[in-house]
This record gives sequence, C-alpha cells and structure tokens, in this order.
Amino acid sequence: MVVEGDSPAALAHARDIARAFADQLDPAAAPWTAETPALVVSELTTNAPRHGGGR
Repeated sequence: MVVEGDSPAALAHARDIARAFADQLDPAAAPWTAETPALVVSELTTNAPRHGGGR
C-alpha cells in the first residue's frame, strides 16, 4: 500500500484499506483483533512522515 501525503483523508483511506484487508481474511479474524491492522496502519502512516526524516 502506498499512502500519498499525510492529510487526514489519506490516513483515513489507509485505515479503510487495512480494514478491508482484515474483513477479507479467511478464516475471519476474531472480533477483538479485527481492528488491529487498522490501528497499526494508522500509527505507521501518522508517525512515518513525522519521525522518518521526511519533514
């Protein structure tokens, strides 16, 4: 996945892609872990530009 920019819309799109991925898993992820990929992607897409030397 490539996220272009760090706007709130780009971050929301990245989370949506992660949720869609989790929803497609077979067997399905347990309900308490289904949001984990979205959380990880959200953290990475928020922190990468901030701490990765891109700014």
